[in-house]
Amino acid sequence: MIIGCNTVLFGSLDLKEALRYISLAGFEAAELSCLRMAQHVWPDFSEDKIAQTKEILDQSGLKIVAMEAVANLLEAEQREWFYSALRLAKALGVPLVTTGSGGKDNEEDLRQIEAAIPEVAAQAESIGVKVAVKPHVHAAVHDVASALRMVEAAKSEWVGLNYDATHLYREGEDILAAWDRLAPHVIHIHFRDLLGGENKQIGPPINQVPGLGVLDLPALLKRIVASGYQGALDLEVIGASEYPGEESLGIAAQSRGYIRRCLEEIQGKK
Repeated sequence: MIIGCNTVLFGSLDLKEALRYISLAGFEAAELSCLRMAQHVWPDFSEDKIAQTKEILDQSGLKIVAMEAVANLLEAEQREWFYSALRLAKALGVPLVTTGSGGKDNEEDLRQIEAAIPEVAAQAESIGVKVAVKPHVHAAVHDVASALRMVEAAKSEWVGLNYDATHLYREGEDILAAWDRLAPHVIHIHFRDLLGGENKQIGPPINQVPGLGVLDLPALLKRIVASGYQGALDLEVIGASEYPGEESLGIAAQSRGYIRRCLEEIQGKK
């Protein structure tokens, strides 16, 4: 399992600086933000911009394990945008793109996702980049049951799940039992904590630091290790787009230290 950090945490910085800070925090890998809140990469990049970006990635010394590009997969126009993001990932040498399903948490929208996901899988296979869909609170794919229906409809090794315990917790799922059921289909992990409370809020970035929120993350990490998961685990902290680099670096370093300590206790990881 490789431990990385999503560049969205460093939304106030350009890509080169974001990757430098991620490396300084001790991470070995990174996930590129292709989000409106942090456009470190974007599908409309020219060939020259792609070449420049590849040079930045190569010089960072980090393994680039994923790119996050969120689209509403129910809508044909947004699916086309998402496919352009997959093509960008391929051009940059990124093997996997994370996204949500879009839509609302109702039966009609879930059925639309079930109808659309085989097309997404076919495009992913054609382009050569895997797609990891996150069960996201209030979206069409939002809990264990809807996630399993989506992967069954996809019937493809090119589409899997991006496991984010915070969203499953907000849906009322037991995050350990959810991992056990979803693990065979998980190809990526987003990792953070959350403030919790009556409304199960994500909260500010400091409450997303693993170990400073309400989730039992050591127990989850133990389950993840025991399952034999071999993909990437990426820290994803949102809401820091206006933070100076040094403040985001503190969050990243504290998070990395916590994850590393937990893994050392579980399996003696150095």
